[in-house]
Amino acid sequence: MEKYCKNCGANIDDSTQVCPDCGREIPAEKYVPRHHRKCPNCGRTILGYEQFCRSCGIDLSTAIEEKPASRKKYKTPITTIAIIAVIAIVAFGAFNTIMPMVSQEVQVDTINFKIPPGYVQDDDLTFDETDAGVKYVSKFWENDEDDIQIDVTYSQNGTANANDALKEVGGTKQNMMNYDGYYDEVEGYYSFSFVKDNKIISIYTSNHDLLNEIEVL
Repeated sequence: MEKYCKNCGANIDDSTQVCPDCGREIPAEKYVPRHHRKCPNCGRTILGYEQFCRSCGIDLSTAIEEKPASRKKYKTPITTIAIIAVIAIVAFGAFNTIMPMVSQEVQVDTINFKIPPGYVQDDDLTFDETDAGVKYVSKFWENDEDDIQIDVTYSQNGTANANDALKEVGGTKQNMMNYDGYYDEVEGYYSFSFVKDNKIISIYTSNHDLLNEIEVL
């Protein structure tokens, strides 16, 4: 995979330890999972393991990442809200007596999960890409208040050890969902990354409590 010298911008390869143009030492790249998937400089899709954009060379660890468009909030008359609220409460109670709310089963690559009910998948934020032998699959769900993103990243030929790569993810060592991994908080999002079937799985949520409601099957 191509990368660029952070000091002078020269094109270098993965094995380069010292830039041939300026002589600057090249630090080992770190696996940097990303919640937002566009380079803030050139707009190219960013894969989960990239630290530098392969198109323009910008350092993604210091660049300002794009934010998802905020959902529009429309003001509604209070009386209308009150009427709708009463109808919703009654309807919800009647529905629950017939059909209790249950978790929904989803799949990312070959890994199955259970996520809370009521989340709708956004196909525009779904990715299935391969680059330099690395497979990256990402899916995104949202409701009116929160969102969930699940990424699965792995070497297609199986030669790379996912546990070694996981050590570079960063964060705090923690056991969640019955897996040992790394927990982190970045720009209002909460994440947990771990390994299953020699694949790095990263789960991002906008609400910390959601991490306790997601199950790996």
